[in-house]
Parts: sequence; C-alpha cells; structure tokens
Amino acid sequence: MKVVVLCGGLGTRLSSVISDKPKPLAPIAGKSFLDYVIDWLVSSGHKDIILSMYHKADQIKSHLGKDKRADVTYRFVVEDKPMGTGGALLKAREFIAHDEDFLLVNGDTFFNINLNAFYLFHKARKPILSIALSNVLDVRRYSCIEIDKNFKIKSYAEKLYGDREDPVAGLVSGGVYLINKGIFEFLKGKRAPFSLEADIIPKVVKAGKARGYLSDKTHYDIGTPSGYRKTAAYLKGENDIVIKGRAPLRVAFGGGGSDVPPFDKKIGGLVLNATINRYVYGSLTVREDRKVRIISSDYKKTYLYDDVTNLFFDGEMDLIKAIIKRMDINYGFELYLRSDVPPNSGLGSSASLSVLVIGLFNHLSVERKLNKHEIAELAFISETEDLKNPGGRQDQYASVFGGLNFFEFKGNDFVKVNPLNLDKETVMELEKSILIVYVGKREASGNIHKSMSLKVSEKVAYLSEIKNLCHESYIALLNKDLLSLGNLIGEAWNIKKRFYEGGMSDYIDALYSEAIKNGALGGRVLGAGGGGHMVFLCSPNSESRVAEALESMGARVLDFSFEFDGLQTWE
Repeated sequence: MKVVVLCGGLGTRLSSVISDKPKPLAPIAGKSFLDYVIDWLVSSGHKDIILSMYHKADQIKSHLGKDKRADVTYRFVVEDKPMGTGGALLKAREFIAHDEDFLLVNGDTFFNINLNAFYLFHKARKPILSIALSNVLDVRRYSCIEIDKNFKIKSYAEKLYGDREDPVAGLVSGGVYLINKGIFEFLKGKRAPFSLEADIIPKVVKAGKARGYLSDKTHYDIGTPSGYRKTAAYLKGENDIVIKGRAPLRVAFGGGGSDVPPFDKKIGGLVLNATINRYVYGSLTVREDRKVRIISSDYKKTYLYDDVTNLFFDGEMDLIKAIIKRMDINYGFELYLRSDVPPNSGLGSSASLSVLVIGLFNHLSVERKLNKHEIAELAFISETEDLKNPGGRQDQYASVFGGLNFFEFKGNDFVKVNPLNLDKETVMELEKSILIVYVGKREASGNIHKSMSLKVSEKVAYLSEIKNLCHESYIALLNKDLLSLGNLIGEAWNIKKRFYEGGMSDYIDALYSEAIKNGALGGRVLGAGGGGHMVFLCSPNSESRVAEALESMGARVLDFSFEFDGLQTWE
C-alpha cells in the first residue's frame, strides 16, 4: 500500500525550537523525527512512500537521499505555494489514483498503532475514510470525534471547545488515516488551498462513510514546543509511566440489602452476584508538582486543584478526595476516568470507581501494597464513612475479585468470598438465559437507602427471607438448576416490592409483567431500585421474545458476558 506523508507545514509555533529546519526534520536523539515515522511505516511493510512538501522541501529531499535502504521508494510532491492538507492530497493524486486504498500520515505526529490491525479494521468495514483515534485529556485544539457502537463516526467538530478555559477529555484524530479512492469524489471542484480536516472530513462523516479505529495508544504531536518535548521524551524512552486500569461492574442475583449494616452484623448477610464485561476505566500520571487534575469523560468536566494535601469536600469528586485522604497521597497527579454505563444505573459503578482509583494508586505503591480485601474495604469505608452514603459491601468486593461469587457478610470487615467455579457449559447457558435491560435514570443509591433506613429494623423478617432465598439460589446454581434459580429470583422480587417501597414504579411493574408474560422466569431491579438496570432470567429460547417485548416499551438491552479478572491495573 502506498503512503502519503504530509510534510508541508510551516512550523511557525515550533520556530523557537528548530528555526532552521522543517518540522519533520526536528532532531531527536541523533535522528530526525521523520526517520522515526519512516522506520514505523517500513516495519509494517510500507515501502512506497510519497512525501507532500512545501516549506524547505529541499532539506527533506536531501535528507532522504541519504537513506541507504534499497527497498524503499520515495516520491516527492512539492507545492509551489501552500495548498493546505486537502490541496496536498489533491496534488498527490497522480501517484495514488490507481490504488483502491492508501495510507495518509501527518508528518508532524507520531501514533505508534498497529497498522496491520488498522488495515484489517478498514477492509472489514469498507468506508471511504477510517481515522485512527487517540484518547486525549484535552481536546480543545483538536477536532472532537464521537463514534457509535459500530465505530461509525457520528460527529466531527473542529475545535468544538476552543473557548473553554479548562481542558475537556475526548477522542481526536491521531493523524493516521486509511482512505479509499472514493475520497476524490468529495474533492471534485475544490481549489487549493483547502483543508482535509475542515472541508472534506465533515462531508464524509455526514455521508456516513467514516469510521473510527480505537487503540490503547496515545498520539504525539511535535507542532508546539511542549508537544515536541513530550514526543522527544517518548521516542527516547524517557516518557513518564502511565498507570492504567479497569474495574468491572456487577449484576446481582440475590441477597442485596442483607449486606447493609446493621443487618449484616446482627444476623449475617448473603449475596450472590457476578461481574460483567462492562467497566470503569482510568489512567494515572504523576506530576512533578503537587497540583491535581481529574478529568471525567462521562461528565465532560475537568477539576483542577492547586495542592493535593488541601482538598475539601464540596460535592465535586468527593469520593476520589476521600480516597486520596485515606491513602495519604502527597504527590500531584492527573487522573482520567470514564465508564461504560451512565452513573446511578444499578450496576455498582460508584463502587467500581472507588475500587479503580484505589487500584491505580496502589499500583504505584512500593513498600506495601494493599491486598484485595483491603482494597474493597477501603472503597467501602471511603463511601459510607467519609461521605455518609449508606450501603452494603457487595459492590466493592465483587468489583475487586471478579467472577461469579457467593459472599458471606458477618459485620465490619468480615467478608468471605466463595467463588462458584462453574463449568464452562453452565456459565455459557447462564449468559444465554440472562437479559440485562436499562430502564432509565434513577437518583443516587445513597438517597434511596436513606429513605428506607427507618424501615430496616421493622422488616428484618423480609431481609431474612431474602437472605434465605439467596442461599437457595446459590445451591440451585451449583446444581446447574437455572429453572429454580429463575423462580427464586422471582420470589425475591415479590418480597422486595414490599420492602423497597421507593424502589418500584408503575413502569417497572409493567416491564416486569411483560417480561414474565413472554417467558422470563423471574427478575429484579439492580442496585437500590427506582430505575437503572433490571435483570431477567428467561426460560429456554425465550430471550429474544422477552427482549423484543421490553424494547417495544422503551427499555434498552445491554449486551454482556461474564468476566473473571476483577480489578486490573497495568503500566
């Protein structure tokens, strides 16, 4: 495949650093930046390289003339005046007109993605344009990109947040594109100069012909002095370590409420739940100063604090502040967070967030790392004691340990984790039989628990019944008896309807009735109730019928599978 490398930029913002060279020849560790780009292209088998140039083009020609690799062919397209990125592509057409697809790379960015995987992604979907996407902490000087679940680019906005004072996290182009020759239909009638980013890509997106490729890599841009320094550090292997992680969400089958104090201490609680492949994600980078920046992709907000040791609870990011105080974090950092589901959805996302943040800081610990029980307990204490947000321990322990578990709670930090260790066939049958559906937003779980706190002592009998049904559900699952499990979940629903008076609604009741009518054996509201997600266990081969019925009423089915890793962090 031919590659077009755009090297025509003037490099005005970089002139204080490399005033006598074009940007692609910026020196880094004895090599030019362009050498790193070409080494990356050649390593993936791309050896027919077209360079589109304007500013100090002779220097680039002379530099590449010294390349001794006989199997690499360089072709040069030199503009006699600036033509913009779109004009540069139009001028390079003579070399790529007969190719079905070609690769386009910005000559001032380095995005070390797997080009072969990118190509397979592009060929499988056959768009006009595939853009390799980079997840950045600040999109303000880029074009913001949003994709749907099928990777179709649904919006592309040039410098959407350019007037914002604080950074906004999101997806942007990493400067690497796979392009079908159909792109030239969009260039018809265009006269240079014009921009590929501003004048062409929005039209391709509007036509539904653009796809976004996700990777776990970060792109580096040498267009500014700070960007040049960061890129140089990365290419020299001197970049800061970034700690990344994910913590899974959970679905509960029974016992919820019996893990909430004081019932767990006085009588003892039981919970049966499983984690699913929906996560809270995060990345942590240590700063040289003591400042803190927390970026929430879900809320599209950035929170800035001058000193990590001087944080106050004010209703913003208080859960993370509680963890920082508990762990005695005394260094500045940047923390990026996002979730696969909206907040307050009944899948334990706030607990997973706590677990994730603790796990990220724990990863950096040298002298003593917290074990799984300690991470879960710290997450629980931070939320219930520091924020006075009542609840149980099941969510935190589920997210840390992962998998299908039967938990025993006996008060304080006594929690026994019993993994079910089911055979593969049973797990697959359980996945097939379960539907998780989103029924709409609810208020925070703590508020719901507070509204019911006076009733707990009055209805210990109900919680005892729920606990007993949970134990029966555990035995049914061990015996691979999914029919009994579904019926037991249904029995628990009827009990919890009396107990959670604020956790039901006419809409939820109607959804439940429709699910049973179409083949569900039983179901329940997940979490504190009042909305969020519901789970149903269906009779054999009724899942699609139940799903269609619920979706016709406005519910949304969540694709999922079980996961068994729990909290994971890596560098």
